[in-house]
Formats: sequence, structure tokens, C-alpha cells
Amino acid sequence: MATLSPKVFKHHKRSDETYNVKICISHKSERAYLDTEHYVSEKKLSKSLEIKDLFISKLLNETLDDYREEFSKLGKKLALYTVNDLKDHLLKSDEAIDFLKFCQLHIDQLKVNGQTRSASSYNTVKNSLEDFFKRKAVPVEEITVRTLYAYERYLSQPNYPLKQAFYQNRHVKTHQIRRLMEIKEKLSSVNINLFVASKADVEVPDLRKTLSALGFKIIRQSVPSWVVSVKNCFSYGVTDDTLLLYQR
Repeated sequence: MATLSPKVFKHHKRSDETYNVKICISHKSERAYLDTEHYVSEKKLSKSLEIKDLFISKLLNETLDDYREEFSKLGKKLALYTVNDLKDHLLKSDEAIDFLKFCQLHIDQLKVNGQTRSASSYNTVKNSLEDFFKRKAVPVEEITVRTLYAYERYLSQPNYPLKQAFYQNRHVKTHQIRRLMEIKEKLSSVNINLFVASKADVEVPDLRKTLSALGFKIIRQSVPSWVVSVKNCFSYGVTDDTLLLYQR
């Protein structure tokens, strides 16, 4: 039977006169310890180093209840675990889900499936999120309504590549944002001198301004779909309703 309890060690006193609270796992006459984010000063401890702070005790009890629930889920398998196995199990259960890592896994799977254009679109958005958060890892708990509004404001900044006028259009859809970002990224390549715009592309706000800034001009309307096979030509989702051909 595994048991859990908070623990403070006198010899673990820090330079700021506080102690880190550990969680002790006892199992099969052996012990292992987990660090917590809680620190207590000496005045919040009894002579036997028991925690007197009610607020921290409440938080610790909630954590202990969560850990006990994890042990209960193991059922009969609990008897097969060593104390260090249980410690590793709890550490994994506490591990935060990285939203950007999940995005990358999805992008990698799209590439494996041959969906390279979709993968490129999602990769552009992922890179934009990395720029917004200014880091490579983002716990999924941080993707909240407030965060999304902040991201929207970030995209609407005048110096952002999509330009403020584009994102302020209330009728712009998420897939149109991704589409314009993908077009801008792809056409920045010096190897591409033709762009075939489908009906869906023509409906994307600021498309013409973006293409013009990149040096592209309309040279033909009602383009046949075979044009997309021409070397150094970029297209996306081209069907029979293809409308425009741009050349740089």
C-alpha cells in the first residue's frame, strides 16, 4: 500500500530562510520524494517541522488527493511498481501538454500523409504563435479566450506581416488568414514567378496588395487548370473556377 505525506527537511534550509516542501511517497518499505512549488518559512513550521500554514496545507492536500487518485487508477498493478516507478508515474501525470509540440506532431503527420500544403499552412500559424509567446513551448492551459484576443491584437499590429487593414475586416475567416500567410511565405521565394489564384483566393482580403508588394501583376483571367503544372508556378486548391494568373 502506497502512502503520501508532506515533508520538510531541516537540512534543506535555503539562503532566504525558507524550506521547500517535499511530498514523500512510501511504498514497500522504501521512500522517494517529489519537490513541490511550495516554500515555507520557519515560523510556519512546528518544532517537529509540521506545516502550520493553513493555506499551503489546503493546497498540499489537494495535490495529495490528486496523487492518491492516480494510485487508485493503477488498481492491482500498483503492487508491481517500485517506489521510484510510482514517482515517475506521478511526474508524468503532472507533465503539462505543450500546445506547440502538439501542433508540430500534427504538422509532421500531415507531411507523412502527403498533405504538404496543409502542413505548410499550419506551420506558418505555429511559427506565428511562437513569435507571439516568444518561446518554443506553450502549455495548453494558456490557450484561453483572453489569450486569443491578445493574439488577435498582435496580428493587427501595423508592423505585422498581414497588415492591420486585413485583420480588422470582421468577415475574414481563420482559413483566409492562414491562406494569406502561406501565399506570402511561398511567394517570397525567388524561384516562383507565377501564381494561380482560385476563386477562394480572390475572396481573401488584401491578396492583391500582398501580391503587388511582392512584384506580381495580373496577366490573365479564366486560367485553365493545366497551368498549375508549369515549372516555378505556385497554386493551392485550384479547380475549374480558377480565375487569375499572376506573374512576377
